[in-house]
Amino acid sequence: MAIILYLIYLFSGILKAVLIFYDYKLPIDITLFTGFLLLLYIVYNSFVNGVKLKIQTNIATASLILFLFFIWMLISLIYGASTNYGYFKAVLFLTNIIAFLFPLLINKFDLLRFLRLFSVFIILSFVWFYYVYFILIKNLKGTELYYQVAGLSLTLAIYGGIILLVLITSRKRIFDKTFYNISAISLTVFFLILSGARGPIFFVIISLFLFYMSKIPRISISRKININRILKYVLFILPFFLSVIFVGIYKYYDKISVLLERSIYRISLIVNGIESGKDMGDSVNVRINQIEFAVKSIFDNFKNFLIGYGFGSFGIMYSGEDGRLYPHNILLEIWFELGFLGLFIFSAFLIYIFFGKIKQRTYISGLVLLYIFLNMLKSNSIVDIRVFFAFFALFIINFNIYINET
Repeated sequence: MAIILYLIYLFSGILKAVLIFYDYKLPIDITLFTGFLLLLYIVYNSFVNGVKLKIQTNIATASLILFLFFIWMLISLIYGASTNYGYFKAVLFLTNIIAFLFPLLINKFDLLRFLRLFSVFIILSFVWFYYVYFILIKNLKGTELYYQVAGLSLTLAIYGGIILLVLITSRKRIFDKTFYNISAISLTVFFLILSGARGPIFFVIISLFLFYMSKIPRISISRKININRILKYVLFILPFFLSVIFVGIYKYYDKISVLLERSIYRISLIVNGIESGKDMGDSVNVRINQIEFAVKSIFDNFKNFLIGYGFGSFGIMYSGEDGRLYPHNILLEIWFELGFLGLFIFSAFLIYIFFGKIKQRTYISGLVLLYIFLNMLKSNSIVDIRVFFAFFALFIINFNIYINET
C-alpha cells in the first residue's frame, strides 16, 4: 500500500492531466494530499520501527546537504526579486524532499516491486496518452486543454527513458519472466520513438552507447549453447511477439504513421539546425534565448554571481511577471536564483549521491543517473523533478547495492 501511495504521489502530475481531460475536479490537490499522507506514514513507520537514519550515516549526510540547500533557498527569499512566486516555489520544492526521504526512511522499501509497478504505470500512461492524442488534435487543438494534456508527451518520454534504462542495464531481471521484460522494453522503446521527445531519445541513445561500450572488454563466447532455450525463443516467443507487433501496426497504421512523421520532423529540426546553424524549432529557440539571458545576468556583477537574484526570480527578471518561468537547465536555474553558493551546495548533494562510497548497483545503475542528469540540463524546473529525487534515493538504498553471491 505504501508503494502504491508513493507512485500516486510521484505521478500526481500525470493523474492531474487525466482528470483535467475528463473535466473532473478534485476538492483537494492530489500532490499535496498524497504528500501529506506520505509524511504521516513516515512518522508512523518511524514510531513502529525506529528512525532508519540512525544506522545509515550516508543517507543522513545526503539528507543534511539537501536540507542545507533548502535553508539557503529560504534565505534567498529575503533579498530576492520575487515577492510572490518565490515563496510558492519554495513550498513546491518540499515535494522533492518528500520524494527523496520516503524510500530512505520507511522500513524495508520494496525496490523491485516499485520498479515493476513504475514500468506498468508508464506503459499504461503512454497507451492512454496516444488514445486521447488524436482526439486532442482533431477537436481541441489550440485550446488550453490541448496544451495542458499534450505536454504529457515530454514527461512520459523522460520517465519512459528512465525505466527503459533500468530494464536494460539492471544486473537482475526486473520481471521474473523474460517475456515480460522483453515486452516492457519493446513497448517502452516504441512509445518513446512515437513521442518525438528529442532530448530523452538522444539521452537514452547516449546512455545505452556507453553501457554497451563498457561491455565490450568483458564479452566472451560461451562454450555451452542451450539449444532448448534457443528453440523456445525462435519457435514460440519471437513469432508471437512479431505477430502482435504486425497486427498492431496494421490496425493502427494511420495513427502510428502520423506520430512517426511528427517524431522524424522534430528530430530533423535539431539535426538540420546544427548543420546549418539556423532555426531548430520554436521551443529550442526560446530556450536558447532564456539560457543566454541567464548566463548574461549571472555574470553581470559579483554579488549576483555569488548569491543570485533570489529563489523564483527568473520569471520576473526575464519577462517582468512574477510567475513560473525557468531557463530549462536546472543547474543554470539554481545559479541564477541562488548564486554560486546555492549551486555549490546542490552540486555537493549530487556528487555525494552519484559518487559517495562508490559500489556496484543491482537495479538502478549509474547510467540511469547520467540520463537523469542530462535531462536536468535540458528540461524541467527544479520543482518539477519529484521522480528524479525518488531515483536519487533509490540509487543509494541498501537494496540497490550489488552483492556478488558467487
